Amino acid sequence: MKKAAIIIINGILLYSCNSKEEVNPIKKDIKELIFASGQIEWDNSYNLTAQTDGVLLSADFEVGDVVQKGGIIAKIDNELNAVNLETSQKQIAITNENISLNSPALIQVEQNIQLAESKYLQDKKQAERYERLNKQNIGSRVEYENAQLNAKSALINLTNLKKQYAVILQQAKQQHIATNSQLKSNTIIKKYNSIEITENGTIIKKLKSNGDYIRKGEVIAVIADAKKTEAVLNIDENSIDKIKKGQPDINKLNSNKKKVYTGRI
Repeated sequence: MKKAAIIIINGILLYSCNSKEEVNPIKKDIKELIFASGQIEWDNSYNLTAQTDGVLLSADFEVGDVVQKGGIIAKIDNELNAVNLETSQKQIAITNENISLNSPALIQVEQNIQLAESKYLQDKKQAERYERLNKQNIGSRVEYENAQLNAKSALINLTNLKKQYAVILQQAKQQHIATNSQLKSNTIIKKYNSIEITENGTIIKKLKSNGDYIRKGEVIAVIADAKKTEAVLNIDENSIDKIKKGQPDINKLNSNKKKVYTGRI
């Protein structure tokens, strides 16, 4: 047995001496992995909010859809806004007529002015005739004074009618301005029934779906520039010193753990 043991040991030594494999040391940095959780943030992100109350319709957009400024991606069912706009349109038609030459109120006053002008001219001539007679001591003093009084009264009536015409026209213009302002306001409010994209971007969150009742100010979706994203990570304080600017990092999202995103600190 001693001889057998010696033979085995000699065989191992002989194999070791004849092996050509060599092991050489390599100078290389040791890599250490640091795990950190966090969330994705986007540049130029904004909330797409509802500007009126109602039921959300035609909200067929999805996360990841690219949207353009001015595009309509959903609608809100609010019939009251449409009714108010229709009422304002009818009212503005009435006020337009009231400030025109065909206004019934203005036509009536204009006719009264024409009659008043005719009466004033007639009374004025009568007053002038009695004034000439009075200078010649012809006729009674009472008739002369009555003629003068009638002419003055006719002039006052004519002046008042012209002022009345101006007041009615001014009131009609003021009503037209107020109604036109209300029309513009209701036109804008009616547009709130359509959800319009305010800036180009990509939908990164969808918070409301078809059939949801939403109130004014509620967020329907979040839109951002998907080309400019960053992962904001929470690093343990014991590992802070190991993080340097420019280091590579590997990211995975909970929504798709099979895909790997590479980036830099």
